[in-house]
Amino acid sequence: MSRSLGTLLSLSLFSACDAEVATLHADASRSHDAHDAAAPDAQGDDVPAEPDTQGDDVPAEPDVLADIDINRDTASDTAGELITDPTDTTDTIEPDTADPDTPDPAPAPARYLPGPLHSPLNEVVRATIVDIATRGPDLADDVFMKVGDSITVTPSFLDCFAGPSVDLAGRTTLSPTLEHFLAGDAAGATPFDRDSLAAEGGRTARWAITGSPSPLDQELAAIHPRFAIVMFGTNDMGWFGEDMARTLRWYAEGYLQLVDGLAARGVVPILMSIPPRTNDAFLARWVPTVNDLVRGVAQTRQLPFVDYHAALVSLPAQGLRADGVHPNAAPTGACDFSAAGLAYGQNQRNLLTLEALDRTLGAYHAEPPPDPGGWVLAGEGRADAPYLVDALPFFDARDTSRAGADRFDRYLGCGSGQDESGPEFVYRLELDRDVRLRALVLDVGATDIDLHLLGAEPDPSRCLARHDTLIQGTLGPGTYHLVADTFVGADTTERSGPYLLVVTTCAPDDPVCDPRLDAP
Repeated sequence: MSRSLGTLLSLSLFSACDAEVATLHADASRSHDAHDAAAPDAQGDDVPAEPDTQGDDVPAEPDVLADIDINRDTASDTAGELITDPTDTTDTIEPDTADPDTPDPAPAPARYLPGPLHSPLNEVVRATIVDIATRGPDLADDVFMKVGDSITVTPSFLDCFAGPSVDLAGRTTLSPTLEHFLAGDAAGATPFDRDSLAAEGGRTARWAITGSPSPLDQELAAIHPRFAIVMFGTNDMGWFGEDMARTLRWYAEGYLQLVDGLAARGVVPILMSIPPRTNDAFLARWVPTVNDLVRGVAQTRQLPFVDYHAALVSLPAQGLRADGVHPNAAPTGACDFSAAGLAYGQNQRNLLTLEALDRTLGAYHAEPPPDPGGWVLAGEGRADAPYLVDALPFFDARDTSRAGADRFDRYLGCGSGQDESGPEFVYRLELDRDVRLRALVLDVGATDIDLHLLGAEPDPSRCLARHDTLIQGTLGPGTYHLVADTFVGADTTERSGPYLLVVTTCAPDDPVCDPRLDAP
C-alpha cells in the first residue's frame, strides 16, 4: 500500500443506471469560468482544529421522550417527494405468459430515497460490496477504519463498544457483529477504540487523501481494514465562504476521489450524512444539499449509506452540544441505546454505525439481501427520449465520453457563446406545483460538464439558465429539461467524462432560491 491516493490517476465510477465503469482523472483544472481558480491548500491549515470537549456541555437528560422520533426504519420502500402524479398502481394479477427459457432480467440497482435511516440492501448493492472486496483479498474482514473530522475523532464515537458499558437494549441480533469486530486487531486496538490516522479535528475530505503517504494511506497500511466509516462535509462546506458552487465542486472532487480510492483498494466505504448545524444560519441551509450530494455518491456507486442527519433532527437540540456543531452524548455513556440514551446524537451515531456494519457484513458474507427489487431509470438520455426525473432528490452518474447524444452545441438563449459541442445527456422533469429547485453537476479533473435548464421543448435557443456547477431558483408548474453537456475548450479539446447529477430542493427559508427561473 505504498501508492498515495492523492496520486491515483484513475478511479472507478459506478453508475446505478447503466452499471458502466468510467474514469475519473485527477489533478487537472478547468479554465473557462473565472470562479474556477485553484482551491486553497487542502491540508486545512487555516481551519482551526475543533477541540474535543465532548460531554463538557452535555445537557441534562430530557424528562419527556414521547415526542422524540427514534424510529430505526431500515425498509427501502419510503418514497421521496414525487414531483408528478404517480402512475396508477392498482393491483392487477396478470397471467403468467413468460417463456420458461427466457433468462431472468438482470437485477436493478437500489434507489436511495429519503425516509429510512439505512439505504436499501438489494442484490446489486450486495454484489457491489462483494466485488469491492475481491480487489483487496488480504484485508482483514474483522477490521474497519474511521475516516473523518472532529465528529469522528472524538472518543464518544465508537470507543465505548470496547468497554464494559454497552446497552444494546434488547438488540441481540447485533451481538455477533459486535463480537466479530471486537476480535479484530487494529494495530493492537480494536477497530472501535483505534485512534485513526485518517480522522482529525477541523479536517476535510481533501486532507485525508493529500500527501505521500496521505493520512488515508497511513491508516490503510497500519490496520488493513475491509470496511471504512466515512463522514466529511462539516468543515468542507464553508471552505470558500458563501461561494457554494465553488465549495461543492471542490468538496465533491475530494470526496469522490476518497470514496473511489477506498473501493479501488478493496475497502468497502460506508457513507454517512453530516449532522445539522445550528451555529451558522447560512451553512445550516446548505447541510441538506451536502447530504444529498453524499447520498448521490452512495446511490450511483451502490454503497451503504446512513442518514445520520435524519436521525438527529427530531432530537432535543437536534442531538448537538451547545456549540451547534458537535453531537452530544448521554450522561450514561454513548453506548446506551435505551430510549433515553438515543435522545443524544453520539448514541444515535454509534447505534447506526453498528447497524450499518451488521448489514454490510451480512452482504459481504452473501446473506440474502433484505430489500428485494430495484429501480430502472426511464428514458434514454436524448432530447427525443430524455431521462425522467420523477422524484426529488434525484441522482444520476454518466460518462459523456462513453455515450450520449451530440445535438446541442451552444445555448444562445442564455446569452452564452460557450462551445458545448461535446456529447450531452438530457433529463426531463414535470412539475405540478412551484418547486424551489437546486441542480448540481459535479465532475473531476479535466472533465468539464456544464448544466443547462431548458423549457418544455429541449431548445437551447430558449435556455432559461446555465452554469458550470449549480442552477437554483423557483420553477412553476410545467415541463422542463436539464442538459448535462460537454464543454469544448479553445484548444478544441472535448472535455468529456464522468459526472454526478444531483437534483434536489432548497431549504424553504433560503433566499438564494427565491428568484424565478421560469420568468419570461
